Amino acid sequence: MKSNELEPVSIVLTTFRGEKIPLLPFTNLFEYYEDINEPFVRAVLNITDSGDNLISKYRFQGGEDVVIQMKCYDGTNIKELVEYKFKVWKIYNRNFAEGKKIQNYNIALAPREAFINEYQKVVRRLSGKVSEIVEDLLSNFLEVDSTNLDIETTGNSYVYYPSRRSPIGIIQNFLNKSISIKGFNNSKSKTKETPSTTSVSNENSENDATLKGTAGYAFFQNKNGFVFKSLDKICDSGKTFGGNKPIFDYYAQQVSDIPGDAKNYRVIENYRFESEIDLIEKMRQGLYSTKVVTFDPSKGVYEEFTYSLKDTFDNMAKLGNQSKLPKFAVANDKGELLPPTRTVSFFVDNELWHNKTTIGDPDEGGNAEFPDLSKSLLVQSMSRRMSLSLQKLSLAVPGNSELVVGEKLKVYLPNMSQEESRRNDPWDRESSGNYLISKVKHTYFLANPSGQIFETTLELCRDTYGMEETSSKTV
Repeated sequence: MKSNELEPVSIVLTTFRGEKIPLLPFTNLFEYYEDINEPFVRAVLNITDSGDNLISKYRFQGGEDVVIQMKCYDGTNIKELVEYKFKVWKIYNRNFAEGKKIQNYNIALAPREAFINEYQKVVRRLSGKVSEIVEDLLSNFLEVDSTNLDIETTGNSYVYYPSRRSPIGIIQNFLNKSISIKGFNNSKSKTKETPSTTSVSNENSENDATLKGTAGYAFFQNKNGFVFKSLDKICDSGKTFGGNKPIFDYYAQQVSDIPGDAKNYRVIENYRFESEIDLIEKMRQGLYSTKVVTFDPSKGVYEEFTYSLKDTFDNMAKLGNQSKLPKFAVANDKGELLPPTRTVSFFVDNELWHNKTTIGDPDEGGNAEFPDLSKSLLVQSMSRRMSLSLQKLSLAVPGNSELVVGEKLKVYLPNMSQEESRRNDPWDRESSGNYLISKVKHTYFLANPSGQIFETTLELCRDTYGMEETSSKTV
């Protein structure tokens, strides 16, 4: 018994005439994909058709239902039934064997909601907490059952006229404009002095107000349903933001020869870091410090603010155990406070949806029902999202259908030091630790001469170094 053994059950396509076509005998490969930056899961069947001519015989049109069932190990030595439900999206790469009645092609699959999203256009006014709007769009427009929704309540509200946009387009528009209740209480701007209303020549002007707080949401679909959560809750392990602990521990170690050994289901077969440090790119993106320029057309006021990651770092949920930002994130090469490395500008208007005679701007004690919190959300959200690219790690592990995007793993990577150091501690304490699963590919090999097998490839990311048990050496 091997940890990547697979037992295919069925692959059935149902035509619009009600005909059920068993595709399992024709399928070489089934690949299933999840991505934390994509709204829908997707899959591909690779088909070899030897003389049956399925496409013409049953006249595939697109949109047919496909149900895939497999029995495979769930990360333990117990096989469980896994079921995927899709519709035919497209057929591509159709080619023919010369002189033989054999054709090979791919059938791309997408979930039902992806098709609904293409013809559902929203025209009515949307208002309320952002999380309520998202739930409304998923439940009433994409027809998603409430049991398949994982939505974190937002602390801010919004009003929006969608102008016939798709539900998914609207939700994606909200990602950098959303903040959790916990983050909302820490996101207020703190003014040193009255913000400058003219151009400022000194980028480190003490007249700039400072922006604090952490914001930003992620929206994606995984095997369990649709998720709309703050980046802080996704990264948190239950300490502050109510996030989940890592669902599995994985170890880069030798496979045991003992059949059914539980360790074999948690072995990292191979790994590599896709990227690690890219200081110049992060400075260009404004990860560490950004100049924010706003103009309020209702008040005719121009303001400048400075957002610095160092003012937010302590309030962030972090995947690593790094207590301080690296030196280059705080100061320049002369030891001076790091000036803004990027400038962004946008309009802010707290009176747009405030129809009362009172002041709307909450920074001035106003009571707008739908305040414009752009300056407290946009840059913070962008910086929070960029911070997750500190380390990107790719893993190949025995197939495990329980691995889904949006969850975390605890990864143990070997200490590459000399043998004496490895005896004291076999693990690399800086590179090991908690990682967020950002991409998943489950591959089911169904025509493998040596046996049908199931493999999983992951892309992981995180924002800080170190393990929970050990402080990072970052200073």
